[in-house]
Amino acid sequence: MKIAFVNPPITKEERYGTLAPAGSYAPPLALCSLAAITRKIGHETIIIDSPIEGLNHADVLNKIESYGPQVVGITSTTSTFLSAAELARTIKSNNRDTIVVAGGVHISALPKESFLKCKDIDIAVLGEGEETIAELLSVINNKISLSSVKGIVFRNNGKVVFTETRPLIKDLDSLPLPAWDLLPDFPDAYTIQAQSVANFPSTSVCTSRGCTGKCTFCDRRIFGNRLRAHSAEYVIKMIKDLYHNYGIRDIQFEDDNLMLFRKRLFKICEMLKEEKLNITWSCQARVDMVKLETLKMMNEAGCWMIQYGVESGSQKVLDLMKKQISKEKIEQAIDIAHKAGILCKGFFIGGFLNEDRSTLKETYEFIKKCKLDDISFNYYTPFPGSAAYEIAKEYGTTKGDLNDMTKFKPVFIPRGLTEEDLIKHTKACYRHFYLNPKTILNYLRRVKSFSHFIYFVKSSSALFKYILAKKE
Repeated sequence: MKIAFVNPPITKEERYGTLAPAGSYAPPLALCSLAAITRKIGHETIIIDSPIEGLNHADVLNKIESYGPQVVGITSTTSTFLSAAELARTIKSNNRDTIVVAGGVHISALPKESFLKCKDIDIAVLGEGEETIAELLSVINNKISLSSVKGIVFRNNGKVVFTETRPLIKDLDSLPLPAWDLLPDFPDAYTIQAQSVANFPSTSVCTSRGCTGKCTFCDRRIFGNRLRAHSAEYVIKMIKDLYHNYGIRDIQFEDDNLMLFRKRLFKICEMLKEEKLNITWSCQARVDMVKLETLKMMNEAGCWMIQYGVESGSQKVLDLMKKQISKEKIEQAIDIAHKAGILCKGFFIGGFLNEDRSTLKETYEFIKKCKLDDISFNYYTPFPGSAAYEIAKEYGTTKGDLNDMTKFKPVFIPRGLTEEDLIKHTKACYRHFYLNPKTILNYLRRVKSFSHFIYFVKSSSALFKYILAKKE
């Protein structure tokens, strides 16, 4: 069979708004993994990454028509679900025989509602898709009943039918390496934020699944709470593939918390040093799980930055988020990283459920006080499937539609605050941090080449234009 996996159209302007010139596009890791599976079992496979290729719905349809697949798999987040639904409608109106399969975090969180909203989706894959897509294509190819496939939703005589839940994949090493070669112009077409890169070319990878956190703003419906990870040997094999075959010199580990598998982390670092690859990397971690000796070992193996989910400078907000951390612990984690020679980036969420003017001020003062090397702000967005989504209406108002749920637009407004309050707060934090001479000097020290400098200037100019604009 022929199968086309599609990342639906969305422009940088639609995703990032006025910050579009500073925005980034990471490779669609889920599609790369699914495509590797379908290709391995003998199906002809392509990936259409619409945002990277600058395609609209008509352009995607033309590519699909030219390729002629029996099955089209469309992934989507909450903010791209309406685009995915429009693409499904376009495909089915052109050829009713094409089977449209949908997947991704949004439809996994709201499968029945998504099915009712989009009549042109034939089948939805819920949760992890690798084992499901392999079985599903076999059933379609052999014209067997869909009810035998675990982990899907489909239509039967107008009714929405749920099959048995599929267990999580036990052995992640059984999966083939991601199909990077099916991405358009990989890695050059995929832009990473200038301040998040130590060397070029750079890309992101994910080497584990599951999270022990209980953060109320997060939906863990895809990978669940049970922790699983690729072995150190598999990770090194993946890195060597990226290094030798695609020229990658910097990697961002997108694992929710790379510290969770400490023995594996030690082995990865040992093997990286043994391979003597000229590569740098960064990762994410919880502030309550870092130790000085571990970070020193990571730094010796090429780790140059660690990213913490700080989220807020208010303990009241952190407690409602169920972050299970304190401001003191955050500051300690930053100090530990610096002692190990590693820079720190802090992720923040503005406008959470119980946010008010006093908590916004606490976050602003915390940013002034702590010694972060980089910061990133998102507006709180009540994503379906998260615990906070269920109670958001008790704390404020959600406006806009799914297209606005990009985290770069304030769609949830807590009681007692306005959209303007949230935007002013974000800009004030950015102004204080990015217009600080120490921050500017810190960034300039990281520049490795003239092209890196130009990339950094372009990205920075968009941010400065945003934070200095008088119009909100």
